[in-house]
Amino acid sequence: MNIKPIDYSTFFAGKTGYEILQSVVRGYIQMNHQEKMLNFYKVIYSERSLNLMAAKIVAEERDKMIIATKQLFYAMEVHKFLHFTNPNMSAVSFAMTIHGLMDYELDQSNGKCSYGTDKNLLDDYLKWFCEENAV
Repeated sequence: MNIKPIDYSTFFAGKTGYEILQSVVRGYIQMNHQEKMLNFYKVIYSERSLNLMAAKIVAEERDKMIIATKQLFYAMEVHKFLHFTNPNMSAVSFAMTIHGLMDYELDQSNGKCSYGTDKNLLDDYLKWFCEENAV
């Protein structure tokens, strides 16, 4: 995942804070659910506890996600979509929660769990996050 400069004014145009986050998360999910990416993650995740290079790859990917989230949150703060008391920790918390919820949903679908789980956890989290950080 290479982080390229974004024209936030154009990206934000006509959207709410919720729609912006929903769009970003949807794009990240689509990227990560491509067959080649899923196969890559299967190998990397299974090796990360034993292989230093695999662990480094996972950590670097998460670092990039956190950096991109910080940049997004600073722009959302400037454009008055959301307000963060601590934008850096908000970005870390958000990025790690999104990652965890994506993993949880993938585990649920791969494990074909028969018990009822909330299928809207990601969307519910985005709504809650926007309410908690409303301007």
